[in-house]
Amino acid sequence: FRLLGTVDVTGLYFELDGNEKRPLVIAQHGGWGSPEQISNLYGDTENYNHMAERVLERGAHVFAPQLLLWNPNKHTTEYDRAKIDGRLKRVGSSITAVECYALMRILDYFEVRDNVLSFGMLGLSYGGFWTLYFSAIDTRIRSAISCAFFNKRDQYPWTPWTWLGAAEKFDDAEVAALVYPRKLCIQIGKNDPLFDAKYGYQSYEELVKICKDVGTDWIDFMPFDGDHEFCKDDAPIDKMLKHLWERENN
Repeated sequence: FRLLGTVDVTGLYFELDGNEKRPLVIAQHGGWGSPEQISNLYGDTENYNHMAERVLERGAHVFAPQLLLWNPNKHTTEYDRAKIDGRLKRVGSSITAVECYALMRILDYFEVRDNVLSFGMLGLSYGGFWTLYFSAIDTRIRSAISCAFFNKRDQYPWTPWTWLGAAEKFDDAEVAALVYPRKLCIQIGKNDPLFDAKYGYQSYEELVKICKDVGTDWIDFMPFDGDHEFCKDDAPIDKMLKHLWERENN
């Protein structure tokens, strides 16, 4: 996919046989990840726990984009994400804005294909970050699973998800609220060594307060017995696909 005239974004597309319209799920890698890794092309999905394959097994197409966060020790193309982000922020943008724009253009492409019924998204870690933010931005994402990201940004003010005045506007709870009334599953590992689960619980309490007038039946908050990994429980994926198949009747 070519963006803005000069920027190329690639990914792996897994298309199921047949002419039936099916859901398409964006499967998003995390830090130092790649579409090949999460799709088991290297023989080991590591902490992704076969998340892309589990979606395919349930009858949905999968597209796995490569965003600007691959492992430079495994791939020859080097980059400086922080420098690129800084240059973009000087002109009022950010690397996250460009990446979300890329995901929008990807959905534009698949939206007009005869075999695509609806869109979902799931991701781990940085992939959970993109899933949360992009689901808030683009209402074509009908159901999403954000794993190993949801937290309190004051505790983890890393550059990619920090903007001027962000603390006055949106923390993770407010971003999640923007997904309403579509479906969102928030997963956090109780033993995650990178993001302390207690702040995830606190952020969810804030989300419940924000949604006091509409309720939380559209959210599944799912702390699980695990660390920084995609949850091994298939129930959230089954539920997401159920919502996406129901799109045909909505």
